[in-house]
Amino acid sequence: MRKISSPRFDIIEDYIKRKKGHSTYRSWLLKYLVVNEFIKEDFTIIKNPNTYFDDGRNYDKDVLRFLDSTRHYSSVSRRTAMAMIKNWFKWNNIRFSPKVELSINDELRGAEPESDEKIPSRDEFKQILSYGTVKHKALFLTMISSGVRPNETVNINLNTGLFLEENPPRIIIPGFSTRTKKTRESFISSEAKHWIRQWLKVRERYLENVKCKSVNHRDYTKDERLFPFSVTNLIDMWNNLLEKAGFDKSYTNGTNRKRHLITPQKLRKYFKSQMLNQGVPFEIYEGLIGHKGGIEAVYRRMPRNQVLNWYLKGEPALLIFETPQNQEVIDNISNQLENLKSELNELNKFKEQLAPKVRVIDSETGLEMIDDDCNPVEVPNPNISDKTYKAWMEELDQFEKLVKEYGWKRAKIIWNMGFNEDNNKSIN
Repeated sequence: MRKISSPRFDIIEDYIKRKKGHSTYRSWLLKYLVVNEFIKEDFTIIKNPNTYFDDGRNYDKDVLRFLDSTRHYSSVSRRTAMAMIKNWFKWNNIRFSPKVELSINDELRGAEPESDEKIPSRDEFKQILSYGTVKHKALFLTMISSGVRPNETVNINLNTGLFLEENPPRIIIPGFSTRTKKTRESFISSEAKHWIRQWLKVRERYLENVKCKSVNHRDYTKDERLFPFSVTNLIDMWNNLLEKAGFDKSYTNGTNRKRHLITPQKLRKYFKSQMLNQGVPFEIYEGLIGHKGGIEAVYRRMPRNQVLNWYLKGEPALLIFETPQNQEVIDNISNQLENLKSELNELNKFKEQLAPKVRVIDSETGLEMIDDDCNPVEVPNPNISDKTYKAWMEELDQFEKLVKEYGWKRAKIIWNMGFNEDNNKSIN
């Protein structure tokens, strides 16, 4: 069955050539014309759409009729459609009445995504990619660790857009594939670098096989892209991995088409969430994933080395199969720190046991008496007078003589009895 291509009307084409996302604008504007019975489903023209704004139509009635026809779409799709239709009217110098504006706003107020799409966890990514080949791991780990879009990923040039020897490895996304139409660069993880190297070993053989199976006799071996696939191929490969891993749960969107809960776009959102969790500044990861404001902030105001360092800080959180290269060293240091903390606590407890419990100054000798359960001693008070200190030293000499002459035990008895010549003789 021959596929009927979408018609091109000047009333649409003159407007959307100034806009991004041409296909989306064209699709909704054609739907608007279909609803208002300008063209049939087979695109056979009944009235000339190019004269729509010259026929004196009731535009308020037309737009409300179109809005009512979109009820089977999701809330976000309806809001997107109406934004495009309203801009189209403004570009043609036509405004809706305040009553219609109010009706549209009331109808679409609070529109939120109705899908259950989710960002996978690291473990879920690991399960999904475990079913992949070298090709799949290289492709999707590149997307996870760089945050690039699917169409940007499949347009990275193997010869001019890949720098694996740098740290971190750098990729260049050509301007014709970006939203801003400007060439930008991003980075990939050491893990993605490893799998890209493995992919390059089999890439040529893969292209030879594709060439042999091709019905149009195209020489795919001359394709200079790192990943010589279409976006459709990329999505199909991802969906096949989801089915093998048991993550093929889907939902029906506003166009009654089934969509998987985990789409390739979630790899990009995973990149953003992980960089955010690692404390990487907003403008850094916004610039790396290709958002206009982030690109301007990064490439105009931040030194290149600063961007590299921030990416390296966030890289460990982007690894799926591997741990950081220095993780073993980090773990050893952490264990050593824990051991040192434990030893320090024990030492502090021991010091508390040894610390003096009672400090008393003897009124007669002026000595500071340190009462300690472990080792009671006497130390001179540094504040006593020289005369008192001299007397204390003389008594200490006498006690040492007694120890030398009688031994420690008998010397202590003599000293406690009060040393004098008579006591010395009685003991002898």
